[in-house]
Amino acid sequence: MKRRALKNDLSARYAQHPARSRTGDGRDIELPFSWEAYQQLAPQLSADSRERALKAYYQHKTHTAWRYLSKPNPWMAPNAQYVERDASGGYSTFEAYKPLIVLLWLAAKDEDIPPITEFTLEGQIAHFIDELALI
Repeated sequence: MKRRALKNDLSARYAQHPARSRTGDGRDIELPFSWEAYQQLAPQLSADSRERALKAYYQHKTHTAWRYLSKPNPWMAPNAQYVERDASGGYSTFEAYKPLIVLLWLAAKDEDIPPITEFTLEGQIAHFIDELALI
C-alpha cells in the first residue's frame, strides 16, 4: 500500500532527524517516534518538560505529517474537531484524499523527472512533507 510506503519513509526521516526537547533540568533529549515510547518517557518528565516535548513534536513537520496519516492518531486531543472517530480512536479525515496524497507523493519523489525550477529532488520531497504537515 502506498500510504504505508509514505509512512515508512516518514518514520525513516524522523529517525535521521528526530524531534528534540529541553527538560526542566536543562538536558536536551531526543524524543521517541512512537506514542508508546513517548508514554514510557512522559512519567519521567516534569509537567513543564512534557509540555515542551509535545510542542517539539507538534512543530516537527515529519512527525506531524506521519501523525496526520495515522489511524488512529493517539496524539490527537480528545476534543479535537473536524476529525473522524471510531472504536480505535480519533484520526484526521485524510482517507478521502489518499489517492491525491499518494499521487503527489509519487510525483515529489520521482527520480525520472527533473525537479522543478529552484528545487532539488530532496527539496521537492521536503516541500511535500511540509505541506502535508500543514494540513
